[in-house]
Amino acid sequence: MHWFRRGFLVLFSVTFLAALFFMITNIGKQSKNPPSFEKNEENIVVSLENYREELLSGVRAFDSKGKDISEKISIKSLAKAEGKERFLVTYIVFDEKGISSEYTVDAVIEGYHSPRVDLKFPLLYSLDGSGYIVDALKITDVFDGDISYKAKIITTDMDHDAPGIYTLLIQVKNSVGDIVTLPLKSIVRHQSGSGYVMTLTNNIVYVKRGDIVDPESYVKDFHRYDTVTQLNLQVPYEEVQTLYVGNPEYDSVYHIVYYIPETSNIGWATDTSGRNEVFSDMTGKYDYPSFEAAFSGSGLKELKFKSAVVLTVVVED
Repeated sequence: MHWFRRGFLVLFSVTFLAALFFMITNIGKQSKNPPSFEKNEENIVVSLENYREELLSGVRAFDSKGKDISEKISIKSLAKAEGKERFLVTYIVFDEKGISSEYTVDAVIEGYHSPRVDLKFPLLYSLDGSGYIVDALKITDVFDGDISYKAKIITTDMDHDAPGIYTLLIQVKNSVGDIVTLPLKSIVRHQSGSGYVMTLTNNIVYVKRGDIVDPESYVKDFHRYDTVTQLNLQVPYEEVQTLYVGNPEYDSVYHIVYYIPETSNIGWATDTSGRNEVFSDMTGKYDYPSFEAAFSGSGLKELKFKSAVVLTVVVED
């Protein structure tokens, strides 16, 4: 009888320990199961004004036991995707044990646009003059606000020792990875034009494809200082030449150059085929010749002028 009791106790102990081991192992496995998101196959469209609140609205998540933990969801990242207003949104959620799960979806944020570049003052320099181009830049973003400090000058052919109109390429990236690369024109003027002041209402404008841009409508003040009378004399718009660099019909960025000629001779540029094409006053609705060489800067360097200013036009589709 004694041996029977000992055998029973041993069998009971082994069974109990086995059951306890199974329970601990199973609990450990359950505790490692990550939370899960409720998949949403519908197109997500939100407004720019309340994009965070709207992106979090309707997204649900549950822990391994099925408990709703949707209130713990947050947006881990927002990345620009291909398309004007399209984004990749990555959500993240943690359960009570600190185990996380992520979920990435496509979303449209209506009203979003890429960072906007502006100039606080024209990129105008005198011979041997100094000045930092980045100081003129004013770049704003709908998410990040002022990101002027992030601007980089990628390339430039500017020469402070030679009067002319030069090309520089700037680039900026916002927090969602949207990169803007924009060609601008900088001017080194001859000393003979130091008495002239040419200012525009805007130095960079954004328009829709097909919009007609009237150069004269952006003129703010064209005048010269007369050393004899010591007065500022207005320069009639008729005395100012305008030329287009780029094609408004096809290019996403083009430039309108306003300049006062050094002489009455009109400027010339040589295109890539070796022919000479005249920079003319573009008054026709869509009568725009192609100035590929001028766009690259080769023709504008030879343009003779007393003073000049450039309007950069960014065309949005």
